[in-house]
Amino acid sequence: MIEDTKLLTVGFNMLLVILYFIQETIIPPSISVKPSSNISAGNNITIQCDGAVSGETFILYKNGREFLRQQSVGSETEFIIVNVSLNHQGNYFCMAQSNSRLSNHVRIAVQGAAEEKQRDYTRGNTIRISVAGALLVIIIVVVSEYCYREKKRTAEDN
Repeated sequence: MIEDTKLLTVGFNMLLVILYFIQETIIPPSISVKPSSNISAGNNITIQCDGAVSGETFILYKNGREFLRQQSVGSETEFIIVNVSLNHQGNYFCMAQSNSRLSNHVRIAVQGAAEEKQRDYTRGNTIRISVAGALLVIIIVVVSEYCYREKKRTAEDN
């Protein structure tokens, strides 16, 4: 009877190890966004990564580059981004540091922030070029007049 109990305990422990291994190597972390992946500029957003292991360190990537790193409480961690701007727009995914598995990606779109990045400099540049052109014409006229007068004066002196 004691050997059966030992065998059952060993078998149960082996099953736990196998389940842990499967969970760690096969199941990637999941990612979700609160309140939504479409957010207005100036609001806060929470990106949540959920994995299989408690106390896991998660790395949040933005557009393929490491963005934030944080240890989970339980099996999940929340990355809070305050005062969202156009710079926060992009593709995000999580990676659990222990197994290097990547989550699916989520696309964060920031509304009402287009004017931050896409400024139209056409009018200002047109004015600058026009002023520079006018100054160039004035300089050419002044130099031409000077050369003409010098040539005329030289001719009168001879």
